[in-house]
Amino acid sequence: MHKWLYRYRRPLILFFLLVAFALRYYGAVSIPPVWDEVYNEFPDARRISFSKGNINIPIVDTTPEGGVMLPKYVIYLGWTIFGNSLIGARLPFILSGVFLVLLIYLIVKKYIGIEAALISALLASISQYCVGASRWSDSQSLSMIIALVSLFVFYRALLDSNKYMILLNGLLIGIACWFYENLIFLIPIYIIFLLVCPKYRSWLKSKYLWWSFVIALFAAAPLVVMTLNSGAERFKYIYAETAVGLSLNAIGLYLGELILLVIKNFPDLFEFVAKSLDSEAPPANFLFGIIILVSVVRSFKSKQPFIRLLVVWFMFNFIVFSFLRRNDVIQSIWSLGSLDWGSLGFMAGLILAANQLYLIAKKKDKRGAAIFIILVTFILFKTWDFVSYPLNSYFPVREYLLKTAHFGDVAYLKSAGKTEDAKEILKRIYKLAKNKRTKYRAAWELANILKSEGKNQEAEEYLSIIQRGS
Repeated sequence: MHKWLYRYRRPLILFFLLVAFALRYYGAVSIPPVWDEVYNEFPDARRISFSKGNINIPIVDTTPEGGVMLPKYVIYLGWTIFGNSLIGARLPFILSGVFLVLLIYLIVKKYIGIEAALISALLASISQYCVGASRWSDSQSLSMIIALVSLFVFYRALLDSNKYMILLNGLLIGIACWFYENLIFLIPIYIIFLLVCPKYRSWLKSKYLWWSFVIALFAAAPLVVMTLNSGAERFKYIYAETAVGLSLNAIGLYLGELILLVIKNFPDLFEFVAKSLDSEAPPANFLFGIIILVSVVRSFKSKQPFIRLLVVWFMFNFIVFSFLRRNDVIQSIWSLGSLDWGSLGFMAGLILAANQLYLIAKKKDKRGAAIFIILVTFILFKTWDFVSYPLNSYFPVREYLLKTAHFGDVAYLKSAGKTEDAKEILKRIYKLAKNKRTKYRAAWELANILKSEGKNQEAEEYLSIIQRGS
């Protein structure tokens, strides 16, 4: 098996990259503009200008929270290269998702082996979570790339006892914060790894290690200063939106669909659990999630430092997001409890799962290979369903939309061509509205949809309600 994989490693990785691109591109053209793109990402990207006499290079965005701007520069780059269109804005993120597959392959090949590297690349190319993170203008795919580069530089610095690479890693972490603030967690992850790994524990006494962390904080300092100058809105927002308490976000990232399968027939329990889960990022399919969790447990006994680093990386992320959650509401991609903040742990879990799958397939020979093929086929079908039906990217899809009943969801459903779901949500808003303004708005939007469908009599009934109320 080893010889076969080694012989065909190049065509295999090329095939995985093509599959990764196809899934992400198809997902990108299937999903209409999302809320963040329309109201946050694109307006700020259009502010950027390098033309003579009109130079505008903003450092923070115009949202009340004063978020990071570097992902918007990536959108601007996409428009410049690929054209001023929706797919032009998304292509850099699609390509970064494809590059992530290649990067995982190269890192795992160097530190674990060719077999685990190929399996890691395959899983990353078809994973529902990885595809979801790189099919629209979302900085998750960029942040995961920087995190993996930091992992490579940090571990290589330890192997080579290279103090300059340690300093370089500090700079990488600082720059990474300009893409996504959760990457500052790399600092405690590396410290914990050095504490639990006797072979490299002496690095904790190295001034270069601590100077690297100072460099990281210094590189991120301008972002902090800009935020403080605007009244510290960013930190106020994160503080206000984040609660400390038992959360299902960490387990939901891996077993979200399994949880839903169990509780969907119990409405009260469903509503209770939904308040502890996040809605923005798709949960990995539960079978793959179970494999990741089992693989992490099986990897605890490994004495290989690189495997141990991945276990620390995963467990830190898992524990933190078991106790940090969104405060009293379900959806937000900015709260510390959101699933996209769990991307660090997912990457480590994916690599550990790939390694364990190879070890099992090698030990069980033909049976192991058959189990692996069934698993990959299952994941691929789940991901295909995910990219071909845009609303599958949101937890818990239709049930969640009907429960929350927001006008923003109606607009999204209409743009996705799901008018029946949009009408059902509007009817629910109309029924539950506590003030006339909300009730009449729901009636008005319902009437417009019904008119577009040629149901004039039904539309008039809603219009007459508005007239009688006026």
